[in-house]
Amino acid sequence: MNNQVTLQDAAKIIDRLGRYFPMLVRNGSEVVNDWYPFIAQFPLDVAQAAAMYVIENTAFDPPKPAVFVQAARMLLQHQTGQRELTAAEAWHAACRQLNPYKKPHYENKLVSQAVHDIGYLNLCTAEHDMFSRFEHVYNILLQREKDEFKIESTLASIGLYQSNIAKIEAK
Repeated sequence: MNNQVTLQDAAKIIDRLGRYFPMLVRNGSEVVNDWYPFIAQFPLDVAQAAAMYVIENTAFDPPKPAVFVQAARMLLQHQTGQRELTAAEAWHAACRQLNPYKKPHYENKLVSQAVHDIGYLNLCTAEHDMFSRFEHVYNILLQREKDEFKIESTLASIGLYQSNIAKIEAK
C-alpha cells in the first residue's frame, strides 16, 4: 500500500479542514498548492489524523500550516513510540546508569548527548545534585532538535512546493 500523500489526498484533507475553518479555503485550489508541501512530508494516515487533531484543538480560523506540521510530528512520534522525554524523565534515565565502573548506553540520543556534554564521570562523582545543570543542557538540546526539525521541514516544503509548481506548469 502506498502511504504517500498525493495532491488529491491533500485536497481532501484541505476540504475537511475547510468545513471547520471556512477562511482556509477562501482561495480555492491555491490553498491546496500552498499546503501540499506541508502535508506531503508525512504518511497519509498521519496527515489525516493531524487534520483531525487540528480540527479538535485549534480555535483560530484559519489554522497555520505550522499547527498542522506540529500536530503531525507529535502524532508520528506517538505512532513510532519516540516521544520526547521531559527533563525529569531524561534525568531519571541518565541516573539509572550512573556507575563510574561501567560505560553507559542510553537509548535516547538527547540523554546520551546531555550526559556526554556534562561529562559522565562528573555526573558519577558529583557531590551535589546535578539535576539543574542536566535539565539546562537537556532543554537546550531538545530545543535545538525542534529547531532543526523546523528548518528541515521548511526546506522539504520548499522543495516539494517547487516540484509541485513545476508539475502544474507542465500541464
